[in-house]
Amino acid sequence: MESLDLFKLSRPDVHVFSELLVQYPLPRKKRPGQVVPDNMIMIYDSKLAAMWNYNTPLQPVGPFWVLEYLSKNNKREDYVDNMQRYDRDLKVPYYLLFDPDKQTLTLYKHNGKKYAVVKANEHGRLAVPELDLEVAIRDRWVRFWHHGELLPLPADLKLANDSLRDGVTRLRKQLAERHAITNGKKK
Repeated sequence: MESLDLFKLSRPDVHVFSELLVQYPLPRKKRPGQVVPDNMIMIYDSKLAAMWNYNTPLQPVGPFWVLEYLSKNNKREDYVDNMQRYDRDLKVPYYLLFDPDKQTLTLYKHNGKKYAVVKANEHGRLAVPELDLEVAIRDRWVRFWHHGELLPLPADLKLANDSLRDGVTRLRKQLAERHAITNGKKK
């Protein structure tokens, strides 16, 4: 999810939340429905007031994309219970399930009636066209592509920065040596 911070630079209307309680009204029930997605994306062009929970009747938008990471202990909750909440109660447009043990990734898109599985594109990635974003498993991790370019992880950026800094240091040293040689020849 950290790579989506870079994505947010080009899409400031995208808001990413982790482990945020979502509360929503249920017809004919006194208590609200509740669910805590592992990760959630909202699209809204202003700041969203969501610190401890996200109470949908008080918010300008609902969740756009929910991402769940399965574990051996909660498969029924994610495959059945939460899926019904996202589908029937919240009508979340996209629902992504990642099973790290099986290394499977399934993206569902709500078609207005129910969820349908999104098929992989020619690159083997699952597309969310509204965001110009794709998702796939790479090196056992869920990774994201924006406009076909892999979004780097913070560690990738650090390595690139370190490599760039080392290159600049080498270049400065070479220039200093050339300057010393040139100045030595002129004397």
